[in-house]
Amino acid sequence: MSPHPEGTGPADQPGWFRPGLANHLLTPAYDAVTELFGFGRRFKRTIAARIDIGPGERLLDLGCGTGTLLAAIAARQPTARLTGIDPDPRMLAVARRRLPAAVQLQRGFAQELPFPDSSIDVVVSTLVFHHLTDPAKRTALAELSRALTPGGRLHLVDFGAPSGRLGTALLRLGSVFASHVNMRANLSNQVPGMLAAAGFDVQELTPAYRGVRHLRCTPTRPPGPAS
Repeated sequence: MSPHPEGTGPADQPGWFRPGLANHLLTPAYDAVTELFGFGRRFKRTIAARIDIGPGERLLDLGCGTGTLLAAIAARQPTARLTGIDPDPRMLAVARRRLPAAVQLQRGFAQELPFPDSSIDVVVSTLVFHHLTDPAKRTALAELSRALTPGGRLHLVDFGAPSGRLGTALLRLGSVFASHVNMRANLSNQVPGMLAAAGFDVQELTPAYRGVRHLRCTPTRPPGPAS
């Protein structure tokens, strides 16, 4: 795999990525900024509590960032086999310092998962999909459907249609760090339809949090060709 330099190249290709907070110089401040806006440790603990993972099951954190969510999951289910992938090597370096040695971390991209078919029991992705173009979203969902076991679960946690002043304000802030074009499918509530087209049955876990929706998805049929 030969990724493009960060923030460059075609945004729907596996090698492209935008660094956390849109600039690698801000990586040291990433955890502090997410904490400030309510998407830090407490938010991740809430997600971890909703994830149904049993002893010995294999979980993938897609876009694991600095490893905050993986740390929360490890605390709740220490016998689970945890893996995190992220395109940003600087984020992974922070995660390696935070997480137990048993947690596997590697560089990877949502559109090109480095895992065999039917090898992952649970996937969780938090605030990643709104960074992807629509074609990249569809390719990533096809990859997730391929990699999940027949009884697997996908927990997709990301922005949806805004509600209330706070949700609208946070989404405006989010557009500073992510392309508004890439967020359009999220803001217009198209992501559940993309999931259904990729062969997932979708259940929304409530309540939503500051414009962020938690979708629990289970594979129902093989996906059609990615477009």
